[in-house]
Amino acid sequence: MIRVALIGAIGYVAGTRAGHRRYEQLVHIARWVRHLLGHPAVRATAVTAWRRLVAQWQEHRPLRGSAGEERSGARAEESTAAHGAPQW
Repeated sequence: MIRVALIGAIGYVAGTRAGHRRYEQLVHIARWVRHLLGHPAVRATAVTAWRRLVAQWQEHRPLRGSAGEERSGARAEESTAAHGAPQW
């Protein structure tokens, strides 16, 4: 009985240490990404890429109103503006 408890305790301690190490890695990566996204050149590139992605997506997907009819003109432009650059 003591042997099972000892093995369980050792496994618990080893698992929590490994989990904490992985948590620290993820926190480090998150901080690095946040720092990277704060750089003006990276942010501008990300916004440009996002706008191109949205434009490409909308070219391949017909815009439809609530009744199912295709939209055009100002309504389509409003829809494009609503899906503009992400807000970081």
